[in-house]
Amino acid sequence: MVSYLQVDGLTKSFGDLILFKDISFGIAEGQRVGLIAKNGAGKTTLLNILSGKEGYDGGNIVYRRDLKVAYLEQDPHYPEELTVLEACFHHGNSTVELIKEYEKCME
Repeated sequence: MVSYLQVDGLTKSFGDLILFKDISFGIAEGQRVGLIAKNGAGKTTLLNILSGKEGYDGGNIVYRRDLKVAYLEQDPHYPEELTVLEACFHHGNSTVELIKEYEKCME
């Protein structure tokens, strides 16, 4: 299996509070992954780290070269006139823009 993402020894803390220490996992092609834990356990922080929105204290994260990481924030702030789909692709994704152009042409 081709590895899309490999995390080794990841550690994140806030001051004296260690949120997670030395966690390791990988996600391979075709795998489906769920992230389940108690409130405050660090799920959102982990996703923020994996998407590059937040730093970490130690460890290594390796992404497959052609992997694109997209992340819909827990509390997104988008213009109310956007649909959910539009909000998900609000950041000027060129592929989505081309699809939109195509759909307009087909009307």
